[in-house]
Amino acid sequence: MGQAPRSDGAAEGGLGRLIETEARLAEALAAAEASAAALVEAARAAARAENARFQEVLEGETAALAAVVAAERDTEIARVAAAAEEQCRRLQELPEAVVEELAAHLIERILGHAPRSRS
Repeated sequence: MGQAPRSDGAAEGGLGRLIETEARLAEALAAAEASAAALVEAARAAARAENARFQEVLEGETAALAAVVAAERDTEIARVAAAAEEQCRRLQELPEAVVEELAAHLIERILGHAPRSRS
């Protein structure tokens, strides 16, 4: 009325199935690890490619910005040079008497004297 004792053959059959299941699980785990490694490498390669693309865009934008800044700089230099030339031309057109009077006035201001009255 109790259970019949297992035969050695039945125990060996169960152990065989267990070993076989363990081997299939080990194979499935190895396949999953290989697939995961391939996915990680693909993601890294995609990230490197995207980073390279962004780097190219950044370099292009930097070059474009540098060109704009250089053009603005050149325009401003030309404007200042033209203004300086105009001021020099105007100064050279002043009569000598006016230049002497302005020089005397400047010297008096530098020395801290009261300015002379203009006649």
